[in-house]
Amino acid sequence: MKNSKLVIEPILAKTYCVSCQQTYATIEYGKICPYCQSRNTYLLTGNECIIKEIEAK
Repeated sequence: MKNSKLVIEPILAKTYCVSCQQTYATIEYGKICPYCQSRNTYLLTGNECIIKEIEAK
């Protein structure tokens, strides 16, 4: 593990509004839809954690 490195690729958080069927930037607007002001939303992307590659020598 001496020469190992950790590479993190962030995935931007997007939220989906069930009321108006729009997606928007979660970090900028939070849980309230900027289009229709609904709270009927859920996180679409940005909560993933995927190990893309592990290399051992």
